[in-house]
Amino acid sequence: TATTYNEIPSGDGSRLYLPNSFIICTPTQWNDIATNCNGATVTTCDKSFKLGASIDFNAVTITNTIAEGTAVNFTGNFYGENHAMLNIVNPGASNLTAYRGLFNQVEFSTIDNLFLININYNYTGGHDFIGAIAGKAFESNDFTNIVISGSISSIGSDSVGGLVGVIEGETYLTNVTTNLNISGNNNVGGIIGNVISYNSDQYLDNITSAGIITATGSHIGGVYGYFDETSWGYYRNSVSSVSVSGVNNVGGII
Repeated sequence: TATTYNEIPSGDGSRLYLPNSFIICTPTQWNDIATNCNGATVTTCDKSFKLGASIDFNAVTITNTIAEGTAVNFTGNFYGENHAMLNIVNPGASNLTAYRGLFNQVEFSTIDNLFLININYNYTGGHDFIGAIAGKAFESNDFTNIVISGSISSIGSDSVGGLVGVIEGETYLTNVTTNLNISGNNNVGGIIGNVISYNSDQYLDNITSAGIITATGSHIGGVYGYFDETSWGYYRNSVSSVSVSGVNNVGGII
């Protein structure tokens, strides 16, 4: 199982890691943590995790995603420590029909300093709410210093994003880079698929989105697919070079 840690700041601004948080260094440790944070046995969904090393998931199945099940949200933090998770294929149980990502749903979380390299999410049958990091983000969440490459393919699915599938709440994105081939149906974006609900304000600083989006429906964009008109977006130093195709409401950014 993943080892626990409790690091005390040295006065230089380094993080305080809380007791009963976890260092993850192997695919087995990731699966152990995820198994203990799903709809059946929720014991770690409010804890903090950090990567202690880069992890290659080549030929390894991620049997559960963190916070698997619609009744469970991850409310802790995940610190990549500038390590990479490589070659992730189709995380989560095969019977899930929605909320696909490393984390199914996050709430009041910080996820930072993480590289997801050569991911391959390939779903069929209309799995809605899909993102490399999370299927859905509730309330307020912070994504900082994240790089993602690979592909997310889900023909017939709605709300597909390079980072998060659907957002319901304010979001802070800083230094996020994606280079992905993405396919889906409606509400498909290079970073976020769908922003819904009143006051789901978005704050973006230094965002770069590249790759190809091929969609069969409407609301397709290089950064956001659909953006609720009651929410605000604040953009700075953010660009998209994504090649975007869809049926209606197709844009380079939104």
